[in-house]
Amino acid sequence: MVSSARGRNTVYLQKFYKSLHYDLLITASNSLVIYVILSASAQQYVLSNIDIGLSAVPFFLAGIYALVLPHSATLAFRPKKRMIWLMAAVHVMLMTACCLLLVRIHSGQFSGPASLWLQLSIFAVGWTLYVGGKQARYLVAGGRLDFSETHRQLFLQLRGGRPGLYDELAAVAEATNSKLRTLKAKQAADLRSQRRQGKPRGRLKSGKGSRS
Repeated sequence: MVSSARGRNTVYLQKFYKSLHYDLLITASNSLVIYVILSASAQQYVLSNIDIGLSAVPFFLAGIYALVLPHSATLAFRPKKRMIWLMAAVHVMLMTACCLLLVRIHSGQFSGPASLWLQLSIFAVGWTLYVGGKQARYLVAGGRLDFSETHRQLFLQLRGGRPGLYDELAAVAEATNSKLRTLKAKQAADLRSQRRQGKPRGRLKSGKGSRS
């Protein structure tokens, strides 16, 4: 997301991450409000409080809704419902596991540092699934697949410049985009043809006046 803000990502993904700025602002504001409330409280704050972990629940739910709500998909790119519900089921299972872990944290079954680390991990999982769900919806609506150039460069550096799975997936995405462009162009042409064939002919204009 930071690399997109600096213009180091593809334009397509830059538009997507820009759409998340409002959500980031809401998250930061919510964290500030929680901090003020806890600071003003007379009770001493303990790390077994689950305020950080509970902040991730809206992200889990938003990620699930982004997947299952009706998509404004292009005619050329309609995801299978089985795939959508499978991804949503994975989100639900992870959210359930995190909620059960929050119960254990709040029950004092972990030490203070462990509770903090687990809550930060839960928040990271929730945010990641939220971004993933929103990105899946964005790619479907746009009818185009795309991969982060920043991630590709990072993986190249980790592998010492050797191509890997991420590069293969990017190549497959480009080939898929080429097929989608061809299919969408054909569908657009067919749609224009159908509109021309179904367009009613205009009536002939009558001449000025009438002959007696």
